[in-house]
Amino acid sequence: MDQNIEEQDFTFSHYRQKAVYRERLMDRGLSTLNYEKGAKVAIYTRVSSDMQIEGYSMDAQEGRCREYAKTKGWEVYQVFVDAGHSAKNLERPALQSMLQDAADGKFQIILVHKLDRLSRSLVDMSNLVSQLNEWEILLSSMSENFDFTVASGRFFFHMLVVFAQWYLENLSAEAVKAKEQMFFGRSS
Repeated sequence: MDQNIEEQDFTFSHYRQKAVYRERLMDRGLSTLNYEKGAKVAIYTRVSSDMQIEGYSMDAQEGRCREYAKTKGWEVYQVFVDAGHSAKNLERPALQSMLQDAADGKFQIILVHKLDRLSRSLVDMSNLVSQLNEWEILLSSMSENFDFTVASGRFFFHMLVVFAQWYLENLSAEAVKAKEQMFFGRSS
């Protein structure tokens, strides 16, 4: 190896070039740690079952998020609520409304009680975060403190999404097993 590393000509595929040179919100040092007081925040809450709707889960999510926003000095723009919707995809009315407002620049931060309230799909969450970066919208979870400005924060975020998807897939498999047991009177 005669050449210095500086002299070597590195070539990347088209897709790698896009990834290498893409400006990301996290690269600008934006995190919940340094957002100024008065930043507008959209709170998103979701439950999937009727029992949760009639219980305290929705109110608890909203209340805790409002308290968190208050401690940060953020102004609540609006609370978006999807009651009785699964997180297996992004086709939820309040979520779509919130994303439209995000695209229109009506707030700077999306706050959720837990990340899995937003999505349990690795692909959907990756696409969503990419889109939020383009719109310069920060994603914040009041239960899980991840900081996109550091590698460990991004790693923690991705692990949470992987576990959320595993939970959904495992729950689905268990539901199928239970239905088979009820129908056939046997377990698999």
